[in-house]
Amino acid sequence: MAAGPGADDARRRCRRRSVFRAVAGGMAGLGFVAGLVFPGFVVLLGVPTRLALRPVFVGACLLAGMGVAVGNYALVRLVIGRRLRLLVTGMSALEENFRTPERAAAWDPAEAEASRCRLSAESRDEIGASARAFNRLFDALVASWRSRTAGGSAVESAAGALHTAGRRIDEAAVTAVEASTTASASATQVGRSVKSAAQHAERVVGELVGTSDRARDLVRSAEAAARTVEAVDRTVRAVSATSEQLAGQMGAVEAIARQIRLQALNAKIEAVRATGGQGGFGVIAEGIAALAVRTAGVIAEVGAQVSDNQRQVAEMAGVMDALASFATGVRGDQTEVATRLEDQVRQLREVVAATGTAEQDASRIVVAISAAGDAIRLTSAAVEETRSAVDDLIRTASELSSAG
Repeated sequence: MAAGPGADDARRRCRRRSVFRAVAGGMAGLGFVAGLVFPGFVVLLGVPTRLALRPVFVGACLLAGMGVAVGNYALVRLVIGRRLRLLVTGMSALEENFRTPERAAAWDPAEAEASRCRLSAESRDEIGASARAFNRLFDALVASWRSRTAGGSAVESAAGALHTAGRRIDEAAVTAVEASTTASASATQVGRSVKSAAQHAERVVGELVGTSDRARDLVRSAEAAARTVEAVDRTVRAVSATSEQLAGQMGAVEAIARQIRLQALNAKIEAVRATGGQGGFGVIAEGIAALAVRTAGVIAEVGAQVSDNQRQVAEMAGVMDALASFATGVRGDQTEVATRLEDQVRQLREVVAATGTAEQDASRIVVAISAAGDAIRLTSAAVEETRSAVDDLIRTASELSSAG
């Protein structure tokens, strides 16, 4: 409900007038009225009129009323004025802290409480109610200040944490870009090394294939040599057998020669006995005997040569057996070497295939690392934008803190 113009005028007049002056004027008027009324009051109590209305008595009553007014005014100033001064002191201290924005930004509730901004509200009258209302206002102001300070501090802390996190992410992004660049270069070098190794392995495979072919040729040559040695061995054994047969026949011839020599000796004896050592028959008998002796000598020489040939053939047979065994061993070794070479060729071909796969993998790794580097660069740019936003947030928080 709106107040009228008269109420507004009354409020303006109350603001222009001093409260204690109004109290002093009211008490002076009340004391003057009491001094005027008191003589009539004593007349009613039975005091003679001539005494009650004497100027001296009336003047004394007026003076007593004014004295009571002065005493009441002093009591009001002492009791009420002191409490009002406390209220004014607290309000003035609070007003002093919020006079300028700089002082409001630097205001400390603990210091304000220490400077007696909070009032004592023990009385239950209007002054106590005013003090309690002021204390509630002060508590609300402190809570608002603490909430604003906590919010500003939280914003500043969060902004600082975001700024630090952005810087760390930026540093990590730079490190990751450098690492990805190094890894890409390393992967490229690995790809080149793998390609070179594949080419070298292919050359080695070609050389091993040629070596394997030569080993196969050697195996075939060794097999042919083994077959030749076996044929020679069979021939030597046949010659040995023939020599043995010839030795046996030479024994028979030698026996025949002995028989011829013996018969020649008998014929000579008979010729000597018949002719007395004279005539051609004896000469013939001696010639036959000499021929038999010569034949026996030749047969002995032939037998010795046959025995020597038989011994040489036996030695040659032993040598051929050794050659056959050696050829067999060489053939087995060459076969094993050829088999191992084929295994190595197969393994090297597998290595070449694996190397080709590794080269392709290295190429894919290079592409992936390049893509990761691009992503990291984009992340770094995003971090820069985030850092700018954080700086703006910090400035906004500082402005809000200063404005609060």
